Amino acid sequence: MEYRSIRPKKIYEEISDYLLTMIKEGTLKPGDKLLSVQQLAEQFQVGRSTVREALSAIRAMGLIEMRQGEGTYVKSFDPSHVVIPLKSQLLLQEEDVAHLSEVRKIIEIGAVQAAATKRTKENLREMECWIDKGKDLMSDKETGRLADFHFHLAIVKASHNPILLELMSHISKLIEETIDQTHYLISHEEQATKHLLDGHMAIYEAIKNQDAEAASNAMVNHLTKSEKLQSVLKNQKNECRAI
Repeated sequence: MEYRSIRPKKIYEEISDYLLTMIKEGTLKPGDKLLSVQQLAEQFQVGRSTVREALSAIRAMGLIEMRQGEGTYVKSFDPSHVVIPLKSQLLLQEEDVAHLSEVRKIIEIGAVQAAATKRTKENLREMECWIDKGKDLMSDKETGRLADFHFHLAIVKASHNPILLELMSHISKLIEETIDQTHYLISHEEQATKHLLDGHMAIYEAIKNQDAEAASNAMVNHLTKSEKLQSVLKNQKNECRAI
């Protein structure tokens, strides 16, 4: 009998769960201003990037809003309007991973086409930022993983389609889990790492040039190659374990 692996919660998930409970119980009320990222990081004794991830997760649920130059505020909580992201346990079956890949292609290929025609200078700057951070993938695995995920999220944002962004937020946990798996497998594969970075750059250049067709092709190539790469590396590691 094979036992399913149990995925421990990440620190940012524990923080988001804690804040979510405070909002549900009314400890944090609509209109309340949260502590700054720096203050929350000190309170939870974690890095600021971890706090930002936690806040992003809650924001995706529609429970907080970040006002430029003002801070982060709690929004009205209506349980019927909140859809908690799908659980990553679904990824334990290879068939589920394949299904997610199909959904991801549908969303991201459509999003990248829209992004190519609707992107703003601010959208491009955000993508550039995550591409730059992704260059540290080999030396800083955590930063590389986050940069990969947020680069793809930035593309969906650049589509300026709230429904696409909502769909992405609901499967973001699952996508992040597949990215985690990919980065774990390629952590010491320089050529594989180069593929990811080159793929991101090709997508970015097409969006920057407002070439929807090239952007779509670049995204298809990137996601398809990532799937094949992950499969090959996983098989290689399994073969080595069997020796």
